[in-house]
Amino acid sequence: MNSKSREENQKPATPRERNLGPIIVLLVVMAIAPLGFRLYGEYLGKRLTYMEKVAERKRLTQEIQKIEEQNQQLKEREAFLKTRQGVESVARDKLGLTRPGEITFIVVPGERTSPDEVPTVIPEEILRESQEIDPEKTDQ
Repeated sequence: MNSKSREENQKPATPRERNLGPIIVLLVVMAIAPLGFRLYGEYLGKRLTYMEKVAERKRLTQEIQKIEEQNQQLKEREAFLKTRQGVESVARDKLGLTRPGEITFIVVPGERTSPDEVPTVIPEEILRESQEIDPEKTDQ
């Protein structure tokens, strides 16, 4: 009966008291909303920073890989240049050196000519060498 007596003791809510509930909820929401927006803004800012760092890391990783490949190529080039063939390659390509008895041809850039226009002059030195090798040509 205690519960009945409490119900009987309570007065019915007035219209003003009934409207007070939604107003309180609205005030609480309005008080919490700026905090929520601020936290969400910080989250978005940190997320953006994170995504930028991920992109930067990917770019740097690719750059490191490219540099490591270049480094490997340079090591291979260095090893080649330490060989006899490497030294000869540099001597021929960069310094224009030849072995004894070799003939060097210098190609001058300019207009291209057709094969009919190219002179067929055989240097006298080569002609003599070929005649020494082939005795039949010396008889002629």
